[in-house]
Amino acid sequence: ARDWAGGGSGEFPTEAGYGQAIRMLYATDGVALIKEFKGPVMVIAAREDSVTPPENHAMRLAAAAPNGRLDWVEGSGHLPQLEKPERFNALVAGFADANR
Repeated sequence: ARDWAGGGSGEFPTEAGYGQAIRMLYATDGVALIKEFKGPVMVIAAREDSVTPPENHAMRLAAAAPNGRLDWVEGSGHLPQLEKPERFNALVAGFADANR
């Protein structure tokens, strides 16, 4: 993690740190893990995400969660929190308010 974050120094991520992050993502079966989680789960996805297509990731995660739901950010790609922050923040705030 320190390689990825630049040790908190504001440096750019290193190639080794990025590689480790990718290996960790592919080594973890999020669908298997989320099946065991009993709390509320919101998965936020963008239909135009070509990096992690929703049908391969977000839709599977939401369906596997016992208390899961899937919300969409239209007109966004892989980073809806940056591309459509108002919509993203509204979804998160609504979910937090509903699950206090």
